[in-house]
Amino acid sequence: MRRKSKISNKDCRSLREHRSAFDLRQRLSYRPTTRCSYPNSLVVTQPFRGTPPDPLWRNTIGRRHSMLARLRAALPVVALALTLFLVATPLVEGIPPYNLTISPSVPVSLGSTITMTLSISGGVRNTAYAVTFAVVKPNGTGSATANRIINTDNRGNGAVTQFYPDLSFTASSGTVATDTGGVYNVYVNQTSPSNIVNVATGSFTVSSKLNVVVTLPVPGTVLQRGQCSKCVREYSFEWKASPPPD
Repeated sequence: MRRKSKISNKDCRSLREHRSAFDLRQRLSYRPTTRCSYPNSLVVTQPFRGTPPDPLWRNTIGRRHSMLARLRAALPVVALALTLFLVATPLVEGIPPYNLTISPSVPVSLGSTITMTLSISGGVRNTAYAVTFAVVKPNGTGSATANRIINTDNRGNGAVTQFYPDLSFTASSGTVATDTGGVYNVYVNQTSPSNIVNVATGSFTVSSKLNVVVTLPVPGTVLQRGQCSKCVREYSFEWKASPPPD
């Protein structure tokens, strides 16, 4: 009876080397029919020496290098555009410091004119600020508004002067005049570049009392004929403005 012979590993190795005429695909798909101790399939993790590179892989690397080259070429243009945008864009505007000065600071008589000076310090440079003066008369007897522009210089400073009463005021109620005794409240609102209410406030007082100086002889003084001696006494009278004619 014929015995089956087992081919050794050495013989299997020789048999595979003998089939070197097959191409790479045939070599990978080749499965020996002999009973070798080697496995019937091979897992290739690295290309064989002399194997040409995959053209798809080569195209991928080429496209990647092309994209990197385009990005490097575009970086200076993007940096220049960003710089120009930052220069052209104005700074984020906050509330600049406003200061309202009202003169005179003491009570004035009926019919007087008030001088109001509004100043800005540390605002946006070379910018026009639009503001509105609002004057409210005592006890809600009238109110009026006037619009003004403050132009800042290279340091962001500027000022404007407004008189009350003045033709630039528009009355929403009552009259534009210091014809009522009491406290007049002043409110300043910013309307441009942004709307901000009550950036500055103040007040002035109009007195309705009239001071009269009367010259009288000094009590208890003996006067000779032809002599004259004078002293000054101050009296206060309540002054009420007459209503406007119908």
